[in-house]
Amino acid sequence: MQAPSEKKTGNRYVAKCKYCLLEQEGKLERLHQHVLRCNSWPVSEKTSYLQKATEKTTLAHKRNKSSQEELIETTSELAEPSVRQKSILNWCTKSISSVQSEKLYSKLLNAIIYGNLSFNFVENLYIQDFLQELAPSYQLPSIDMLRGRILTRSFSNYVQKKLTTMSTFTDATICLDGWTDISENSIYRFMVLKEHEEHVIDIVDLSANRHRASFIKNKFQEIFVSNGFQISSAIACVTDNPSVMELMKNLLKSEHPNIIPIRCCLYAFNLIVKNIVGFASIVSTCNNNQNFRYHYATNDILIKIIKPVVDAIGRLESRDTTLADVFKELIYIHLEISKLEEDSISGFKAHALTVISRRAREFSNDIYFIALFLSPVYKSMAISKHMNGDRLLRGCLELARVWMFDKRDASLLFKELINYKDNNPPFDRISPNIQQSPRSFWTRNRLSPDTLSKLVQIKNELQQIVSKKKQKDKQKTISIPEPSEENVSLFFKETDDELEGPDELNEQIEIVNVEEEASIMEEFFDFEMFQKDQKEFSLIEEVHDPATNIVREEWSIEDILQNQ
Repeated sequence: MQAPSEKKTGNRYVAKCKYCLLEQEGKLERLHQHVLRCNSWPVSEKTSYLQKATEKTTLAHKRNKSSQEELIETTSELAEPSVRQKSILNWCTKSISSVQSEKLYSKLLNAIIYGNLSFNFVENLYIQDFLQELAPSYQLPSIDMLRGRILTRSFSNYVQKKLTTMSTFTDATICLDGWTDISENSIYRFMVLKEHEEHVIDIVDLSANRHRASFIKNKFQEIFVSNGFQISSAIACVTDNPSVMELMKNLLKSEHPNIIPIRCCLYAFNLIVKNIVGFASIVSTCNNNQNFRYHYATNDILIKIIKPVVDAIGRLESRDTTLADVFKELIYIHLEISKLEEDSISGFKAHALTVISRRAREFSNDIYFIALFLSPVYKSMAISKHMNGDRLLRGCLELARVWMFDKRDASLLFKELINYKDNNPPFDRISPNIQQSPRSFWTRNRLSPDTLSKLVQIKNELQQIVSKKKQKDKQKTISIPEPSEENVSLFFKETDDELEGPDELNEQIEIVNVEEEASIMEEFFDFEMFQKDQKEFSLIEEVHDPATNIVREEWSIEDILQNQ
């Protein structure tokens, strides 16, 4: 911050931020809040400032402890009363030090935030009475103190932790979600997703800006970079799919090929429900339920059609949802609706199947077929008219290249995928289990030389420990578990996405062309190769363990293909 020589606001100077050039009143609290929110500050400068500010606050609290507080703390440590003897401290109330009060204030704020409570909670007379009985010397903070100094300090600690954490993130999914609040403001939430973690990077109001794709892309990059996240560490970008977001993701991918554009699957499945209900006969039935004598029968047909889709939406809302689950659920609802008998509403079943096929077309990106191919139970189904085996293997190599695999790892990956596709050893002796996760399948059936070396060395060390202990005590039996191959990280990476569907769907109901869309599912998936006697499709739990890959040399896909 820079301070001009002339005073502009009463008796205070006006300070100017040297990064964003914003001028404001020179109050320390206000300046500190500006530093926390300013995206123009370099990450290293902001991290250094927050560390110094935290240290200064801690030292100030230590200096502010009164001699009386120190005496009470010392007395409480030395005067430990015995079981039979009572101390004078048993007959008086121990005061709470300022340092302890600050800790309690922070814990109270965390409870209010986590419980979605109002700051007015501290003015609740019953809460005040309860705390007075519990700890008479404790004074609740005021509302202004809670939402001012205490909230600022808590957020400052969070920002410091966030800047440190984001700089170490690799192979993460970046996410953008937008909505309109009750005041008609356009609010956007920026997130980073990794395995079972989700981090909200920022929430901003972009109402004052025109939401062009280039603007959103630039704002997207600005917010992530200013919060310490490296764009080169991202492997995918997830949003809903209006035209502006689709263009934004394409612009982002053109600058950063490592970022694969992914659309929100819940958005698409919600649209399936909306399009199915948009059938002309169903619309008239829903509008005239009170006067239509056959509305119970018609509603029963509608429920039978909609239920598989609603069940699929519920499963896709899981934190463990993967790209493969999108196609698994499309297959599930297609087969479930196909099993239904022809109903009294002419053309309704065909309309529902056509809607599903139409939405499946939106997921025609190769990465969805690759994810399905890597799920052992669905492997044969992924190889179809639309996507043959060679194209799947080439798509895997393309992902390995943009995700910066080195040539050696890419070659090993390609050889392993060929054996997997052709059921060559060791994959020929393994029968896939629908309850088994693909990660368990791959980690159990792949051990690199490096991993084998580590396991052998660790096992040898464990055997020596067991031998020594047996010599010391022959009567004891020591059992050391064998090193588990489940800890071996995945050679091929995927990503976890946890997204929520929009509250309102603004897309207009469109009339679908049955003849044009009916064969999409048969083109995408080979249903004949799938196990027809399978009664139910269970979602497969995907757990990821990505590792950082460093490019050691340039390579092309043709190099890998020619060397096989």
